Amino acid sequence: MIRYEDFLDNLENLPRKDILCLADNTELYYSEYSENQQSKIKELLKLASYDDFPNNFILDNVKIDVYGDKIYFKNSHKQICFIGDNGLIASPILYSVGSNEFLEKYKEAYTSHKQSSRWRAFTKVNAIKEFDNYITKDGGIVSLYDDDIKIICRNSGIKDSNTGVQLLTAAIENGGRKTESYARQFNLFIKNGFTPISICKFDIKTAPKAWLDINKLSRETDLNDIDVNLLRAQPEDIIFYIYTGNTEYIDFNEWVNSVEYSDSYDEAKAKRDNILLKLMEGH
Repeated sequence: MIRYEDFLDNLENLPRKDILCLADNTELYYSEYSENQQSKIKELLKLASYDDFPNNFILDNVKIDVYGDKIYFKNSHKQICFIGDNGLIASPILYSVGSNEFLEKYKEAYTSHKQSSRWRAFTKVNAIKEFDNYITKDGGIVSLYDDDIKIICRNSGIKDSNTGVQLLTAAIENGGRKTESYARQFNLFIKNGFTPISICKFDIKTAPKAWLDINKLSRETDLNDIDVNLLRAQPEDIIFYIYTGNTEYIDFNEWVNSVEYSDSYDEAKAKRDNILLKLMEGH
């Protein structure tokens, strides 16, 4: 065992498996790292003294995970603690629930948002029954279908509820490796390790019912016949992502202009899934 101060002072000289003890039953390991990572680890550890960990982060078998120049704390409860805009923040613990309980929490979270934005989280009730559904203590919801992140939605009606970033991080730690979302949420995903792969145009024939309702349109409407800028919720293209851990900045307009649009949702989805399969096979 070594002391926290000694860990900081001698970081470069410590063997790989030395332990930093932060609290009872808490051991912090670090893995091999580059010189750049060493400075990042030092920066993070100076912030992450015992008293500075968020109250919701359980100090149980905590380990350091280095990914590129990013450093994360992970515990045995599948929580991740990382540097946010205002210091260390932690992802919530996800609790697995049945579809009926999840549906109740989904409705509460969904209706806590403005009509003009919540349509992006709309999903069919029958689909929920096929998902692995999770809730958080503060009303957040996460749904996965195998490694596909289907729903993340915070309950904005609850003070200090987990943010979309925290819920997305929890979804990743629970196996999420791909997702798709409307274009307005592009920055949320690229800032949190997702790489955009393919894109398709918004199709009113398959648009969420909530989007149709807020705009008082039907699936028979031809969007070329109306001024979409006057709609309460404008149509947004759908982007398909893979989780790679890469958080380098990507300019939305530059990326859109560099890729070829798929002819349909299914084609864009297949492009993304084929690339993910190749990555998993090591090609």
